[in-house]
Amino acid sequence: MTVVAGCGAGLALSFKPHFALGMLCAVGWLAIHSRSWKVAFTPENLTAAAIALLYTASIIAFFPEFFTTIGPLVRDICIPVGLSFQALLEKPALPIWGVAILAIIVLKRRDRIDAACLLLLTTSLGFAAIFVLQRKGWPYHSYPMITLVMLALGYALASNTPRTALDRTCRAGAIALFAILFARSMLWFDVAFDARPLQATVARLGPNPKILAISAEPGLGHPLVRALNGIWVSRQWGLWVQAYLDYMRNTT
Repeated sequence: MTVVAGCGAGLALSFKPHFALGMLCAVGWLAIHSRSWKVAFTPENLTAAAIALLYTASIIAFFPEFFTTIGPLVRDICIPVGLSFQALLEKPALPIWGVAILAIIVLKRRDRIDAACLLLLTTSLGFAAIFVLQRKGWPYHSYPMITLVMLALGYALASNTPRTALDRTCRAGAIALFAILFARSMLWFDVAFDARPLQATVARLGPNPKILAISAEPGLGHPLVRALNGIWVSRQWGLWVQAYLDYMRNTT
C-alpha cells in the first residue's frame, strides 16, 4: 500500500508540481512530531520522488520545448492573471475552509488536537496556500484543501467525547455544520458551463457535424461534440492565450 500511495503522489506531482507544497507540509509535520527527518525517506515518499524525477527527465529528453516555449508562455501569460485576495475571499472555498477549522477548534477546546488531526490540518493548510497563490479561484483548485479539512472535521467528530450538556450541544451543532459545509462544497464543485442550449441549433446543420470553438470556454466544444455524434476539428480546445492577453490589456 505504501508503494501504491507513493505512485499516486508521484503521478500527481507529474502534472501538478505545485502540489509539492502540500506534501512537504505533511512531511514537515511528521518530522516535527516524530522529531526525526527520517520520515522524509519512507518508501512512499521515495517512490513519489522517483516518479516525479523520472517524469522530469523524460520531459528534458523528449519534450525540451516545455522549458523553452511552454514555460515562458505560462510565466508571461498564465501566472500574471488572477484574482485579488479580497476576490478570493468572496468565493465559497476559503469561507468553507475557515469555518471547518473553527468548528474543529471548538470541538477540541477541552482536548489537545491529536497528531492525526494536525496532520490533516497542516496538509490542508499547504493546499490552501496553493489555492491562494494560484489566484484563479476555480473550484477544482480548492478541492484538496477542502477535502482534507472536511476529513479533519469528520475525524474530530468521531474522536470527540462530550462531557457536559454544553459539549453535547456543540457536538450536535458541529454535526449539522458538517452536513451544511459538505452540501455547500458539493454545490461549489458543481459549477460548470452548460452547452446544451446550443445542441438543437447545431443539430440542424446535419448529422455528424464538424465542430470547432473560437472561444476560451473549454466546456463549449465538449460534451457538445459527443452529444451530437460530431467530429472535433479544432487543433486546440480553447483560446486561453488570447483570452488572458485580453484580460491583461483590460485590467493592468
